[in-house]
Amino acid sequence: MESPTSPAWRPDFFDFLERMRRPAAADIFRSIKSFLASLSFQEPNAEEDAGKIQAFLAEMEGAIRDHPLWANASNQEIDHALEGLEKFVMTKLFDRTFGSSAEDAMADMEISEKIGLLQQFVKPPHLDIPKVLHNEASWLVSYSFCSNYNANPPQLHSNLKFVQLFRREAKLISEVEYYLTNLILAKMFIMNVNARSLSMEESEFQKHMELAKLGTGISVARPSSSQGPPTSARVLPEEADITVSTGKSDAIQSSCSDAF
Repeated sequence: MESPTSPAWRPDFFDFLERMRRPAAADIFRSIKSFLASLSFQEPNAEEDAGKIQAFLAEMEGAIRDHPLWANASNQEIDHALEGLEKFVMTKLFDRTFGSSAEDAMADMEISEKIGLLQQFVKPPHLDIPKVLHNEASWLVSYSFCSNYNANPPQLHSNLKFVQLFRREAKLISEVEYYLTNLILAKMFIMNVNARSLSMEESEFQKHMELAKLGTGISVARPSSSQGPPTSARVLPEEADITVSTGKSDAIQSSCSDAF
């Protein structure tokens, strides 16, 4: 995953902020500010917000391409500007869009607990795949499962949901889409895993799960809807090379505050 402080990450974002401070960018600045304000008057809804954000980013692509600040800009320079715009908008909307519902918090906790239990007894031989499924996609799902299983990344559900909904659609294509899809399938496999999935007898599977619960001390308690989601964490699949739009570093937050 690209680091928010890496040389490859900084130019498009901070170049975009620098251009937004120029008088010639007043119309772009007003459009962004108006869009953010319009969302602030509405209750958060991930799916509805995603549609509005994607539509806004698509509209702004045309505005940036036609804008004097990007006159004679190459396609790569336009793409850098759009990356900067996306990072800026999603940093402003981070608390609204990432793991913001009680349902997201519950899903994150459930999958983390499930992985924690499976880690106690599931071994590679349990993940045998029938010959009929021996193709690249099936093996990648198995590999993605192992990666998530070994790492047990925090807020896996919220991270995958965030990328699905809010990453600029033009970037979720080809290899990135392929890896993301398989990570989602791996998450679904983990949540639905049972005795048959692991080539076990049901009684053996249940015994292992009960022993794992005792060994890990996992509580059956769940957060109430009033507790809200846990502290946000950004853990995304390195294999997908997905550029996250919401780095929470002090430098980014400071720059965004300075811009608005």
